[in-house]
This record gives sequence, C-alpha cells and structure tokens, in this order.
Amino acid sequence: MKLSKFNFRFQYGSQQVIFNAISGGLLLLDNTAEVLLEKIGLNQIPEAGLSEIEKVCLEELKRGWIVLENELDELLYLKNIYLRTKYDRTKLVLTVAPTMSCNMRCVYCFEHQEDQSGIMNDEVAAAIVKFAQRRLEVAQLLSVVWFGGEPLLALDKLSALSKSLIDFATAKGRNYSSFLYTNGTLLTRNTAKILADSRVDTVQVSIDGYGEFHDARRKLKNGRPSFGNIIENIKDCCDIINVVIKIGVDRGNVQGAILLLQELARTNLKNRVNVSFSQINSDLDPCVHYVNKTISRRDYASVYLKIIESATEFGYNIVNFEQPPKPRSLCCGHQSMHVVSVDHRGLVYKCLEDMGHSNRALCKIEDYDKFESASQLKWLDYNPIGPECEKCEVLPLCLGGCPRRSFDDGALLCNVDRYVLIDKLKRHVERLVEQQVGPSQVAVSLNEK
Repeated sequence: MKLSKFNFRFQYGSQQVIFNAISGGLLLLDNTAEVLLEKIGLNQIPEAGLSEIEKVCLEELKRGWIVLENELDELLYLKNIYLRTKYDRTKLVLTVAPTMSCNMRCVYCFEHQEDQSGIMNDEVAAAIVKFAQRRLEVAQLLSVVWFGGEPLLALDKLSALSKSLIDFATAKGRNYSSFLYTNGTLLTRNTAKILADSRVDTVQVSIDGYGEFHDARRKLKNGRPSFGNIIENIKDCCDIINVVIKIGVDRGNVQGAILLLQELARTNLKNRVNVSFSQINSDLDPCVHYVNKTISRRDYASVYLKIIESATEFGYNIVNFEQPPKPRSLCCGHQSMHVVSVDHRGLVYKCLEDMGHSNRALCKIEDYDKFESASQLKWLDYNPIGPECEKCEVLPLCLGGCPRRSFDDGALLCNVDRYVLIDKLKRHVERLVEQQVGPSQVAVSLNEK
C-alpha cells in the first residue's frame, strides 16, 4: 500500500484534516488514522496484524483514495479519465454566436479588434443543423449555448435555429438543453417569453458591480449607462426564465461587487436569481490597455474570499463554495472533441475568447470532421499534464490549467481553487462536523469518481 500523491493536509482546530483531490474524499483524522497514515508512509503496515478498529479505518482511507494499492498509477488514471472525456461522443455541446455585433462598448472586451457586424445567414444555420444531425446519430444530449456579441440582437435567428435543432433532437429521441449569455440590456419580459418558448433554460447576465462601478466598465455604444436598465429587466423576467448574475471582478470594483450583493439582498432579488463571480481578464491584443486594472489569479483568490464572506453575511447560499472542490476530467470543456463553438460566419473556435477573430478559427463548421486544420490538430494533441503539474497535489482539481494560455506563451493559469482550497475545505468540514452524531466519529465525504 502507499499514500496518494494527491493528499492535501491542513489543520482544523485541534485536528488534522486530509483531503484527496482525485476522489474528493475528506477525512477528519483521529489517532487511529494518524498512526495508520504514518506507518503506510514508512511502508511499515502488515495488514494481517491490524485490529478491527484499524481495519475499519483503513477501509475508509482506501475508499477516499487516501491510501492506494502500490500498483495504481494515479497519473495514468487521470490521463485516462481525460482522454475518455475528451472523446466522449454521448454529449454534443454547441456554442453558437448568431451575431458578434454588440450594443455595448465594454472597456475590456475582446471583440473590438475585428469588424463584427452581421447576422448569421441561412446557409450557415443550415450547416450547423446538418453538423448537429450527424453528431446526434450517436450523441444522446444536445446542449446549445448562445453567445456573442449580444445574441439577443439576432433573436429571430436564434429562435428559428433553436426550432430546427429542437425538432431534430425530439424526432431522434435526444435530450435538449439551452443556455444564453447576455449583457441584459435587451432582456425584456417579452424577449424572455420568446427564449422560454425556444427552450432556453437559463440566461447569464454580466454585471460588473453596483451602479457607477458597472457603468464605468460596461457602457452602451452611445456612451449611456446600462446598470439601471439591466436590473429592471432582470426583475421583470426572472419569474419566466432562470437568471444567473455573473459579477465580474477587477482591481477597482471589489467594493462595487459587494454593494451589488447588498442591493440584491435588500430588494430580495437574491432569492429570485443565482449569483456567480468571475475574474475580468484582458489577455487578447484588443484589451491589453486594461491589463493594469486586472488582478492576478492569486490576488483574485483573496478578493474572491472577501466577496464570499460578504455574500454569506447578506444571507446568500453560495453552493459551489460550501461544497468541496470536485475533481475534473477536463480543465476546460472546450478541450472535448464534441464541444464546438461557431460564429455567425460558420467559423469554428476552441476558446470563447477567440470567437469572432477569424485568425484564431480552426476551420469552417462543414470541415470540422476532416481534422485537416493545423490549429485543430494542435488542440487535439494537447497534453494537459506537464512536468510541473505532475508535482502538484491539487492537480485533479485543475488538470493543467488554461490550454489556450499554454498555447500562447507557455504559462500556467491555475484554477482559482488552488488558492482558496483550505478556506473551501474548512467551510465543508464545519458542515460535516455539524452533521455528525458524536464528536469522535470520522467524517468522510466522497464525490463520485
């Protein structure tokens, strides 16, 4: 037997806690577990000589992948999970930008460099449907993500293309789901009804803090503010369609993010919408002027914890923070062969930040299955687990970081969970301790592998 290389230990009060990143197993260690782990680490444990209590404890340690058989190669296991997910044909995810035009002029947006005017024509729409039809001969689920630009500027095209995709999926007996990114300025009640009729389950609205914090970053093209209109639209339509407010955070709007949480709580919107947080990036050429206003991933982690603390005080239940981080099978969903992003011209991309920039396109949608594009082959050949990552005890939570960043400059962009892991785990331990019948019990929480 051996100890997993992905065990992560930390102190919780007077007890040691151990978390295994490959299984999601979490153990509060009692004296029996401590002694067993020490002996296993020194290769001094004869299983035949264990007491009944030690045998029970050892089984829990094995169940959490904290202790493994010597023959198990964890890196090989991770690589196989990655490859299995990368080539899994049971699900097709189509990100579709019916237009890359936008009615806003956000100061950091990646879309400013190239002419983005125009709405998807019928020929491109037909090619997308034909592509989906081929893939749905095998895939059991079609998930469509509407992107832009501002996709609601092409609402008619979105509605018509949705109908074609839904009709075919239904005829084949396939499951269908849909999600939409929007700036929220056009999300009227009537639009929400059209989206619901088009089986869009959820919309994500980007807001960069309260009031002037948001308006300084996300103005309309005519220079007018957008915050008030967006909030009113959300109030008008959140009973029709699920709304997620994604709060973007940079160096200068942390207080604005907290004020927005406070305002949503005051108006009771927090009970009618979901909230998530994201780091504002400026990685592409058009928005490098904004780089001095962004923050590093490590610094963002500290800011994120501050915002989460405020959210908790305001009564939010941030589910993805209360639960322990889950091991990944892909760092980014777009690493999958069957996650495909298409712009209004029918060009295919592997990263949403590349959408609309034709010099970063892989190929046309009708050529995607030919695998003749050099860029496409580069993505296919990408190995997410490099020498530096192999040494990291939380590798399964990140699985190599952002592939696009790796392509651009060879740098690692680790998942934010790496920097907030202890805080997340301590929150989860508190919940586990509250659920225990007696204080001496060992608590185990396992995610499905």
